[in-house]
Amino acid sequence: MATRRPSRSTSKVDASDLFDFEHKLFLAASLVEDLAEDWETQWGQEWVDQMLTRVPTGPGVDGIHLKNEIRQEVPGGISMGVAYWWWFLEHGTVKMAPQPFVNPAMKKMRTPARKDAGNKAIDLIQRGRIRAAA
Repeated sequence: MATRRPSRSTSKVDASDLFDFEHKLFLAASLVEDLAEDWETQWGQEWVDQMLTRVPTGPGVDGIHLKNEIRQEVPGGISMGVAYWWWFLEHGTVKMAPQPFVNPAMKKMRTPARKDAGNKAIDLIQRGRIRAAA
């Protein structure tokens, strides 16, 4: 018993429709990229600020204080500068208990940042563009 294949629709697509769709995708991608960079700048700095309020203070290493090294270098990119010992403070060592400041800062700002991202995404979808305030 042979099975029948469903017939294929042979509707033609105009090339100009494809180019128009490609152009719209390109514009949407560029809007999303701009939105993401603005969001990373805003929330990256918020993360830095939260870390600075929690970072343990002490004498530093070789006169370098961790609080002076934490900064946002590029949108979303956070640097600890030359303060390599931040990892030991965050996670502890055999001889020292952890003094976390990176993860607690992230946890504090994670929910508001996610809500903000969701609201901006909804706005982008509804309006088809980014508001001037974004």
